[in-house]
Amino acid sequence: IAMFIPILTGLAALCFVALMIGAVTITLAMGGGVLALIPAVVGIVAAVVAWGRRDSARTLAQRIRR
Repeated sequence: IAMFIPILTGLAALCFVALMIGAVTITLAMGGGVLALIPAVVGIVAAVVAWGRRDSARTLAQRIRR
């Protein structure tokens, strides 16, 4: 839901990247092999979104500090 709120998009995408790193790790640990590509690709897409919305994350951090 936070991905649809413009000011929260960058932070939500960054958190989602962390979640997908865990998903890739667990999938590989369980012997998923090629199935680890699914969360890896989703994580890459989320990383691109986080990079593109880094200004909104910076703005949010400044608002919290005030």
